[in-house]
Amino acid sequence: MSGSRPDGPGAWFRAEVVEQPVALRRLLDGADAVAAATDEATWDVSTFQETEADGLPATLVEATAIAEGGGVPSGTSRFGVFVDVGSSGTVSLFTIGTPGDDAYETLTGVVTLMAGASTFVAGE
Repeated sequence: MSGSRPDGPGAWFRAEVVEQPVALRRLLDGADAVAAATDEATWDVSTFQETEADGLPATLVEATAIAEGGGVPSGTSRFGVFVDVGSSGTVSLFTIGTPGDDAYETLTGVVTLMAGASTFVAGE
């Protein structure tokens, strides 16, 4: 993320997406992605919900890092949606921050909307 943000929520979000595409979307093995996001040695999971995104199986996870190794500093929360796209792997959409912080709460809503409004194509 950049140290300064453009004025206006639209410009701010656009800057985040452009600067961190890998942090917003990764192709991983589905079981490995969800297992890593819920590893009890690294994460304190507060929300785990199986759902669907564009008719495909998806898992919503919100967790706080309790140890190094989760890719974020200890005490940081991550809210993510992991969409199983079959043999193509898993698409993960997520944000990180501090629960209760307005920016984090807004971005959890953005992740939820992105997952719900996106079109996913499952591999064979």
